[in-house]
Amino acid sequence: MYGCLFCLSGKEPGVKKKLENRLREAGSVGAIVWFPKKDVRVRRNGRAELEKRPLFPGYLFFYIDGGEDELRQLNPGRADGAIRLLSYADGTHALRGGDLKVARWIEDFHGEIGISTVVFNPGERVRIVDGPMMGMEGLVKKVDRHRKKVWVDFDFDGMLNNVVLDVEVVHGDTKGENK
Repeated sequence: MYGCLFCLSGKEPGVKKKLENRLREAGSVGAIVWFPKKDVRVRRNGRAELEKRPLFPGYLFFYIDGGEDELRQLNPGRADGAIRLLSYADGTHALRGGDLKVARWIEDFHGEIGISTVVFNPGERVRIVDGPMMGMEGLVKKVDRHRKKVWVDFDFDGMLNNVVLDVEVVHGDTKGENK
């Protein structure tokens, strides 16, 4: 079962460690906790470098063996930066739908999201052809070829989310012709 814990931004590593300890003490053998991070290209002293930054600041994702009862017992309250387990309107905590897809996607990349390769025509849809977001499509809003960044609206479970992508290659069209 997958879940998500909301915590204070900047406190994620400490909360992750405490959650892992709590899971171990509870005997959850197959439990995994992710603080997802993405590679971001930054400029230092005129050089481009890769830096790891939070993908979703203030959120930890986890998998545990067990059901909703085990999940409720994990609720850490407001201790040491943890705020609460995310829940749905019906009071359940187990991720489902688009949220579950995101958690599994994070798991597929062990919480480490690298740089993607993108194929697009400006003003049209973008298709991710390589990297952790491979297969996703969205609408290009803005392009910065110099910094190799693309602003894209992606549809996540019926909601549009604007995402800034650090891209390895910014190409022309979907027929494979570079522009």
